[in-house]
Formats: sequence, C-alpha cells, structure tokens
Amino acid sequence: MYVKASFVVAFAVAAFCAATPCHGAGFRKDPYLLYPGNPVEMTLLWQADSAPASCSIEWGSDASYGSGQIPVTGNASQLFAHTITGLSPGSIAYYRVTLDASQREGYFRAGTPSNSESTGFYAYGDTRTNTAAYDSVCAAILRDIVSSIPERPAIAVHVGDWVQDGDSEADWDGQFFSSLAPNARMFLAHVPVMGCRGNHEGTGALFRMYWPYAFGDSAGCWYSFDHGLVHFTVIDQYVAYSDPSAQHTWLSSDLSSSAKPWKVALFHQPAWSAAGGHANDATAQAVLCPLFKANGVQVTLAGHNHYYARCEEGGIQHITAGGGGAPLHTPNMSAPNLVTASSCYSFVRFEVSGLAMKVSAFDTGGRRIDGFEITRPGIVVSPVSGLTTSEGGGQAWFTVALSTIPASDVTIGLSCSDASEAAVWPQSLSFTPSDALEPQTVTVTGLDDAETDGFVGYIAVLAPASSSDSAYDGLDPDDVSLTNEDDDGRKSRDPGCGCMPGGNAGGFGALILLLPAVLLMRFGMNRQSLLR
Repeated sequence: MYVKASFVVAFAVAAFCAATPCHGAGFRKDPYLLYPGNPVEMTLLWQADSAPASCSIEWGSDASYGSGQIPVTGNASQLFAHTITGLSPGSIAYYRVTLDASQREGYFRAGTPSNSESTGFYAYGDTRTNTAAYDSVCAAILRDIVSSIPERPAIAVHVGDWVQDGDSEADWDGQFFSSLAPNARMFLAHVPVMGCRGNHEGTGALFRMYWPYAFGDSAGCWYSFDHGLVHFTVIDQYVAYSDPSAQHTWLSSDLSSSAKPWKVALFHQPAWSAAGGHANDATAQAVLCPLFKANGVQVTLAGHNHYYARCEEGGIQHITAGGGGAPLHTPNMSAPNLVTASSCYSFVRFEVSGLAMKVSAFDTGGRRIDGFEITRPGIVVSPVSGLTTSEGGGQAWFTVALSTIPASDVTIGLSCSDASEAAVWPQSLSFTPSDALEPQTVTVTGLDDAETDGFVGYIAVLAPASSSDSAYDGLDPDDVSLTNEDDDGRKSRDPGCGCMPGGNAGGFGALILLLPAVLLMRFGMNRQSLLR
C-alpha cells in the first residue's frame, strides 16, 4: 500500500500544483491528453483563462525535460494543443506546461506498439452532472491502474454525454473539467481519452473543439483508431448513418478494411441494453448490428442508460458503460439478451493478450460487478522456436490446437522448408468440433544430408487452415523455427537418450573420438567404422 499511496500523492503534487505563484494568465482547463492513434505520438491540450504573454511545453524521458521549451500558440478561445512526437512506444514521458508564471506538470505512458500481443484500455461515460460521483469513478480507475506494478498501460474510451449541455462552455468548465474534481483532473493529465458524441453534446461544436479527433468530415464526429491489436470504430449517431449516407459508406469500409484481430465499436445509444432509462435503439439494431456481425466486431461500447449492463446477441458482447456520474437508472433485469446489469457508478477494464480479451467491470469501491473472457478463433502453436533436431535422427516436437470450437472440421497441412534436413509427421492435422481444443503433437525428425554443413536452420511450415467455418478458413498459423545439428566430421550426443546417433553408447563413442589417429591407423581402423 505504501508504493501505491506514494505514487498517487507524488503524481498529484507533480501534475496539479503550480510550480510558481500565479501571475498573468492561468489555467482554465488543466492539461489533458488524447491519443492520435500512433504509439510514438501523444497530443496534449489545455485552456488559458486569458491571453497569455507566453505559453510553452517541455517534455522528456524524465523530469529534466530534455526537449527544452517549445512555444505553443492557442486559438481564439485560448485553447492550446501540442502533439509530442518521437516517443518510444510503451515508455513513460514527462511534461511541463507553462502559462506565463503558472505551470502544470505530469506524465503519461506512450501508446502500445502496433504489433504488441498485450494491451489494455478502460471504458466509462455519461459523466455529466454529479461531479462527486464522476470524480470517484476517475479515482477508482486511477487506483486500478496503479494496483499493478508496473502500472497498467492504458487509454480510456468515453461513451458520450460528457456534460449536461455540450453547447455550454460553463458546463464543460464546471462538470467534465471541474476544479472540484481533483481525481478527474489527475486522470485526464495521465490517461489519454478517446470518445464519442452523445445526445447531450448538442450541436457538437464544443465537443469537436475540445476533442479534435481525426473526424471523418467537417460536421460529423465519426473516426477510428488503433491501439495495439485493437481497432476502435467510433460512430456518430447524431448525423445520418443509415445506408445511403457518407457515414455508412465510411463505416462499412473502415470495418472491412481493418486487419486488426480485435474490433470494438463505440457509440452512445445502445443497440442492446437493459432499458430502465432508454429503450434499445432500433436504428442501431437494424443498421449497425448487421455490419458488426459481417465484419467480426466482438464488442460494442455504449452509454445513454446510466448503469452497467451487458447483453449478448449474435455472438457480440454489447456493453453499456453509463455509470460515470449522471443520475443512475434502474435496469430491467428481464430485458432481452441481458446477461447482467448493475445500477452503480462504475467503469470497465479490458485486458487483451493474444487470442484472449479479459473484461472486468467494477464499482467505485473496487467490487467486481461483472467479468468474462472472449477468445477469438485462432490456431495455437507451441513452441514456435528454439527446437533442435540432429542428422542422426534426433527429434523435436511441437503441438497445435484451436482456441475455440469450430462449426466444422478444420484441416492444416504441414511440410518442411528443407526436405534434406528434416521430415515432418504427420503431413496434415484435422480438428473436429469434438476435439478442437485438444493439442495434437507434430514430430520433426532430423535427416543426414552427408554434407559437413554445421548447424542448419529450417522451418516447419503450417499451411493456412481449410474449413467450411469462415472464422477458421484461411487462418494462417505460426510456422516453427528449428535447427538441425550436423554430424559429419563429428558426432553430437542425442540429449534424449544419452547415446551417440546410431545407437552407440555415449561413453564408448566419446572414447573413440579421443583416440589418436595414428593408433587407429596401426590397427587398420578409422573413427567412423568404430562408430557404426
């Protein structure tokens, strides 16, 4: 507990205490973060309460801020933005923002590398009017982040309805960016927030100004981004999104073109939820859900109803994460496709690791209110490297299994990249729905090529799967890297039996190898004849 408490106190002091007395312009909105979708970049924004004589940012890998002071110019609303580039993915970066004599300091973790097998994110929303409740949700997420050592790498996604009146500057000042919500300010300075437009964002003009994401056009608020292996598609339900419309065309293209194995759709009014506040959105059901099913979306995140709920429909988990601060609703526990619901202030944590996504929902006291795991179709090969065979027939083994039960049989062909070095058996594997999760063993046997070629690397090649199950058909499993040990000119011990290749006792073989050549010649012998 000492480590966690020290971290929070240190961060609070660093991020939110002015380094010098305030003279001139001050901070109307403390620094906050958004993620540009590139793990080597991070965008910081802040707003001054008046036009400053000077404004700058410094950043670096430690609190010495090796970048030096970088001048930043604001817009007519005195909103300032600066995108830091050249970050090392996953690393910690420290920053300091100076407005005249006022300063704010903080740090963040750069984005997850695009090919990383592991990443994490949080979901919350409908923050709106209850500042104390909203602040408690942010405090709970911060506690969860630092409960892991090292702290969990994360971004956060907001499911909309950030404030009561999104066209009111006073509501943005007094609610989402409230000076009475110190945990929220700390959270915003530490964790980048990506989010969607809700009905309370009104015309969306201030939402677009404060959250300048890479929107798809000049009016709508749709966009997408990647975080590690996860692709996020953010939908604006307050401009046309049915077919035909510009957003529908973009949405269909965005979902179908993403090669990321995990796809999450983010929008405000849920297709499936637990009523009690608002009914299921019929347009979302009719327009969005078919696109989600056709393009492999595993999770939708929405709000609108002020509670946590999870529905499952058509193989998709529909999560309502609306317990962020607005007055709570009472869910209908008999709602169609409902798995669970809880009327409490809450947040959701997502942990992605390879083929699995672990999802946990918590209330502000840290009580877990829901938990489940999604496993996507995949072919699990283990190990994929570090194996060795030998020319004397030494063998190596690896296993292959499916991660989920397929709808029909799955066949995978096997071969060797160099047939002179090794043989792979069997030459194909077949998995049925009844045995798909059981690992099947593949044996690789080294072959003697009669050449003195040292240690030769080769590949056990696994062909793309063939199946009438579209989730598995064409999946290309990992190949396996191996090395074949040469026995021409010397003999290598087979680690499996303690014998020399060819069946000779290791001790006798070692003795023969040590005999002087001149002694062997006297008796008309050579080492190879004795080792046969």
